[in-house]
Amino acid sequence: MNSTNKNKWMAIGIVVLLLANITTLTVIWYMRAGQPLPIGPPPPQNQTFDFVVKELALSTEQQAQYAALRTEHQQQTNNIRLQIKQEKDSLFSLIQQPAVADTAIQALIEFTALKQGELDMATFTHFRKLRAICTPAQQIKFDSIIVQVSRMIGPAGGGGRPGGPPPPHKPGEERRAGGPPPPPDKNN
Repeated sequence: MNSTNKNKWMAIGIVVLLLANITTLTVIWYMRAGQPLPIGPPPPQNQTFDFVVKELALSTEQQAQYAALRTEHQQQTNNIRLQIKQEKDSLFSLIQQPAVADTAIQALIEFTALKQGELDMATFTHFRKLRAICTPAQQIKFDSIIVQVSRMIGPAGGGGRPGGPPPPHKPGEERRAGGPPPPPDKNN
């Protein structure tokens, strides 16, 4: 191989290594900051906010109140989500150990379940506060879109999380004991 080809391949190798290092440093920086990696579409928070504002025809004052509620909810739930992530990381790091007491595993699982319950309660309370700022006519519309909104926000709302609470059922409709809820009515 002549010296020109060697230099060319060495330059390509250096560029590849440089890109790999930049990527690694970026991932480490995001992990330390507790931020999710910016991969895929951004969270639909503004999309959800805009959807609720449009569907409920919120006034300017109501929009300001809703924005404050949303900020409060995000601050509250970000802390809970971080705790859940840390406990799940602890749980799955136990896989490396040859023998782990079932009680240790169960304690971590119960803690994450407790925190998930707190997350669901925070989201429920958030929606209850949002409904309270609505007029009676807006509350009727709110009641008709709440399941859709909870699914838009994903895991925090429970609707998009497998194993989360089932969607509410209609009055007079009975649930099957021990089984999954009936499929939602597509006419809603």
